Amino acid sequence: MISKLPKSFSTPELNIYASDDSKFDIVKKFAEECSLDGNKITIDGLRIEFSNGWGLLRASNTTPKLVLRFEGNSEDDLKKIQENFINEFKRICPEIDPTMH
Repeated sequence: MISKLPKSFSTPELNIYASDDSKFDIVKKFAEECSLDGNKITIDGLRIEFSNGWGLLRASNTTPKLVLRFEGNSEDDLKKIQENFINEFKRICPEIDPTMH
């Protein structure tokens, strides 16, 4: 049964430190200013669905962190989605290093 499901490629949870006082504001700012083209879902953060996968940024409810996740239909799709999402994050929030886990 599982072999009949479409294969996808995904990242583990990627975490960026953000204080409890700022993490929800950061996600709100990103959701408002993000210019990536896709179906945007703003329940519990921002998830953008693309034709070849999706990207997600949300604030952790239990720790002082931002959580990122990515999924693509192929390894190349995954890499491209993650790269575009991170570049957009750097543009909107240049004061935060998205490589800190």
